[in-house]
Amino acid sequence: MFIPRDGKIGRWAAELIQECQADLSERIERGAMYRNLYLTGDENGNPVTFNRTYPHIDGLASALFSPIELNFKVESDGDGHTLTQREVNRVASRRLRKRLAKTYAACSGATEWSLVKGKAFVKLLWEGSNPTAYMVQPEFIGVLLPDKNSLDDQPAFTHSSYYTPQAFAHAFGRLDNIAEVMKQIGKRAARGKDDRAPDRANALKQIILGGLNPFQAAGGTPATASSRGIVNWLGGPAPTFDAKVLAQLIRLDELWVKDSRTGDLATFQMVGDVMVIGDKQIRNAFSDAYDPDNPLRTLPAAFTADNPLTGMHPFVEFCVNPLEGYFWGRSEVCNVGVLQMQINARIDGINRLLRQQEDPSKIFTGMSSISRDKYSAARAPGGYYVDPSPTAKMQNLYPELPQGLWESLHEMERMYEVMAASPPVLRGKGEAGVRAQSHADTLTRNASPPFKDRALRVEDSIAELGSKALALLQAHDPKPMIAWLAPDTTNLVANLPSDDPTMEPPAPGMKPYPFRWADLAEDVSVSVDSHSSSPVFGHEGRQLLFDLSKMGAISPKELVEQTNPPGEDDIIADLDRKDIKQAQLIKEHPELLEHQGGKKKR
Repeated sequence: MFIPRDGKIGRWAAELIQECQADLSERIERGAMYRNLYLTGDENGNPVTFNRTYPHIDGLASALFSPIELNFKVESDGDGHTLTQREVNRVASRRLRKRLAKTYAACSGATEWSLVKGKAFVKLLWEGSNPTAYMVQPEFIGVLLPDKNSLDDQPAFTHSSYYTPQAFAHAFGRLDNIAEVMKQIGKRAARGKDDRAPDRANALKQIILGGLNPFQAAGGTPATASSRGIVNWLGGPAPTFDAKVLAQLIRLDELWVKDSRTGDLATFQMVGDVMVIGDKQIRNAFSDAYDPDNPLRTLPAAFTADNPLTGMHPFVEFCVNPLEGYFWGRSEVCNVGVLQMQINARIDGINRLLRQQEDPSKIFTGMSSISRDKYSAARAPGGYYVDPSPTAKMQNLYPELPQGLWESLHEMERMYEVMAASPPVLRGKGEAGVRAQSHADTLTRNASPPFKDRALRVEDSIAELGSKALALLQAHDPKPMIAWLAPDTTNLVANLPSDDPTMEPPAPGMKPYPFRWADLAEDVSVSVDSHSSSPVFGHEGRQLLFDLSKMGAISPKELVEQTNPPGEDDIIADLDRKDIKQAQLIKEHPELLEHQGGKKKR
């Protein structure tokens, strides 16, 4: 996309932001309905007796992504097959998994809400000394071409967030023109200029404070239970925020554009018509966010071709149910929402009939007349009415319960399970006629492909997050790491005298090979090892690893690294010591390898 390099860039960016948010109002209303159906079982947010949708989506999200055994694998296609590079990649894989441990909550949230709303995002930033991830709801993202399925195919997209004045000054305090920006923002607020976004006056709007936490305005609205004078504890509650502070919130629109001149992404940040970043210098804020305390990276180096963040943006998409030709995907609620409403209607009808059975209407016959007060007294608990007429009679009118009333409800539940692609065997329940484990395994294997397809989509997003996190570490973290090589290694660096004589190897004789994240091979890539991001693959993957270990195809050390048991580092160190002792014993007694009795001793 052509970016103007003159004084009109502010107006151009503001118009482009509006074009990217053209469908925002529609998506907010639709997302609110999906949220209500998920949290309460009702499209209006009223709690229902049997919310079948919440456990379905919650269980599906847990099946698609669970970080309990998640293991990243760093590998390279070029020189990655050398013994040194393989050990370096193993150390990098373990370190990457530990450095990303705090990002899994955002990934879990993105998986869950992508099922609810069709798509969700994780924004990965470098904060402090680690990659930090924040989940972003789809209402705060806008795209120029909604018929393209990926952010990478978008010529422009936006991310909106809200700041208090104090948080805004803290976040952008390093800008040279922060004083002038705050002055312009203050003038804009004094003029009372409304927010351009169409969700400004929407009662279901979610406001992001500091870009992270959702808030809503304090006080009752027609869409909230507080207007009915009761506490909304059964619905989908949202935190409230003081209206005075709410009025001071600053909306920041972050625009990302593909620059046709450089081929890189360009970032523009605007508050209304005030441009915060992008007017003086067109640059990629993600790749330009260098660490000033890093001696290996300086400001000029951030613009060079060797910057691993060049061409990247900080967003990772999570879309479990993609819809070709529509960027925002398809909500899981679309499959089961109508059936949830049918279940609600059926349960409400059954409850009304049962309530009439408990407290039926009454008919009085043989009486000349009866007043409303006397009728109410007769219907009251323990109440009665005496009529002097000998023909007076009071009868209960019990409603007739239709045949198959509960069976129809169970049939709706069965249809719900079919639409949810959730047979009993995948929910830990038994099937009729199943008596053998092999039979149950066959049923599970035949029923799991729809889950695996979705799990692989989530896995691709997790792998992309790992790749961007690795690039952040390469750009920002200069701290050295150590890969310990075998005593017989021929690596020249490892055989040099160590700079730290107090360094103790995990096993006697092992040689230290120091390296940094930036020293990894250029063609390095990150994947999710053994599909470990999803419990759907968990049992199969672990069983395959143990079978390969029994065949001798992988070593015990490789088995430990890929199964991630507790105390993994200690176990690997013990295996290294055992291998070194065995190698030393064979070196001193080569006769142990000779054939004895037609067999070779090991």
